[in-house]
Amino acid sequence: CIYYHDSVYVQEIDFPIQVRSGNNIVAFLDQYEDGLRVFYKGETKTIESFNPRSFVVGNDLMAYTTREGIFRIFWNGKVFEIGNYIPTFLEVKDNIIVYGDRVRYSYAFYKGKSYPLENFIPASININQSTFFYYDQSNRLKIFSKGKLSAMPIETYLSVSNDYDVVKMQLSGNQYRFFSGGKTY
Repeated sequence: CIYYHDSVYVQEIDFPIQVRSGNNIVAFLDQYEDGLRVFYKGETKTIESFNPRSFVVGNDLMAYTTREGIFRIFWNGKVFEIGNYIPTFLEVKDNIIVYGDRVRYSYAFYKGKSYPLENFIPASININQSTFFYYDQSNRLKIFSKGKLSAMPIETYLSVSNDYDVVKMQLSGNQYRFFSGGKTY
């Protein structure tokens, strides 16, 4: 059973073996019947006939690799075929998927579109809601927010944090810079 918006939805499965959920979505596999099932906004669909190699769920989205090694993303009730490869890097959190292709180029998937980031996989990515930040190979802070990639001025930041789409950068002492809505304050 899935409890969603004050209602209980009974699922026609015998024994779930893997269940992952996010806002408005639950993805699961059954021990006795192959197929990747997705409960999305009150409706359950089998989106793959065979169990995938792996799957990861965020808010309203899911990334998975099919048994055949095809990388796909489920978002807003649709399946997007990203490529015929297993991602070299994959992070799914909140509303964003960050992944690396077979030659280790990095991309962000946000609201149905893939955005190229770099020709490498960043060492560390901090995702919160629809925003993430990372450092490029020149140690420059870059922020991806709601479909747009921005490079911050080259400065020494004592700390950087991301809280609900607001990136806070501490300069020296008590000086701070904030990035939100595509603008720096």
